[in-house]
Amino acid sequence: MPLSDSEWTTLIGQSRARLEPTLTVQDIEGLLTGGNSGKPMQVICTDQMRYALKLNDSTNPSHGRTLATEQVVGRLGQLLGAPTVQPARVLCPQELLSNFVETGNRVAGLGHASRFLDRRQLREDRGQPLQPVTKKNREDHARLGVLYGWIGAGDHQVLRDTQTDEIFSHDHGLFLPGGGNWGKTNLIAGTPLVPDPWFLDPDPSNVIEASMQIKALTDAQIAGAIAYVDASWGVGDDDLIALANYLSARRDML
Repeated sequence: MPLSDSEWTTLIGQSRARLEPTLTVQDIEGLLTGGNSGKPMQVICTDQMRYALKLNDSTNPSHGRTLATEQVVGRLGQLLGAPTVQPARVLCPQELLSNFVETGNRVAGLGHASRFLDRRQLREDRGQPLQPVTKKNREDHARLGVLYGWIGAGDHQVLRDTQTDEIFSHDHGLFLPGGGNWGKTNLIAGTPLVPDPWFLDPDPSNVIEASMQIKALTDAQIAGAIAYVDASWGVGDDDLIALANYLSARRDML
């Protein structure tokens, strides 16, 4: 039975009390791509790991919503065992950002980060549908195909290790109906969930297994992923509850 809005509010609130510790930037090493404020910075954090960090954009009111989407999709993917790049919430102090020569329209504060994949042989694949190469590819294609179909993918791209053919899903900011403008007015469960056809030829048994993993996700787990959305990103509680209802309703369509 679907949860009420007040029940979702309680679940999300309980999850916020159990969030992983927020990391803090210790050093900004540069930009990963391009120079505008939506592009990630390469940073080193308090755990001594490198991350690709995206901060809020003072000129783009919807940019915080894409940070929210990235955080939620990344965490749901991790729950399913899909190869989404590990997400984190990272605090960038004003002093560090002010000293960075390419600050652009970035706003200091809490941002969405992805664990940096320190592999020289990575390339980005986008556009053309992906054909699996190895057995692990077929497993990953199934998991990502079902994940993308469940949430609604708006921008298809993965990082591929050219030596091993492993794939890693990242940059999920345009997922969900409405892309960067999603909210309670356009988060409608819609048609039954089917694997995203961008991931070609996944093993049917792997698709069934991945689908059952989504089916087994609890409302508490969905709320736990949504709880990582920070208030500074500009997504209100009404929209977070709509997101929870959307994800749970589509899960129940399986």
